[in-house]
Amino acid sequence: MTIYSTLCKKIKTGKKSFAVLVDPDKTNANSLEKLAKIAVKAGVDYFFFGGSLLTSNNQESLISCLKNSCEIPVLLFSGNSLKLT
Repeated sequence: MTIYSTLCKKIKTGKKSFAVLVDPDKTNANSLEKLAKIAVKAGVDYFFFGGSLLTSNNQESLISCLKNSCEIPVLLFSGNSLKLT
């Protein structure tokens, strides 16, 4: 099942989702590994990844780190198309 279809199913059944927003300008690989462990224990459904500025050029490596640390889906939460990876 895709993330989109999962979200649609939850909306139809009135179930809530729990997402955590990760700002790449305010994090690093070590803190993401710790966050992933906490998120798994807390039952997080999704990570939203993005920020308004993106002053650093490390978003690809941070997304990879997050995806390698847990199985929680990562959704890009970008301010515009220049921030897609």
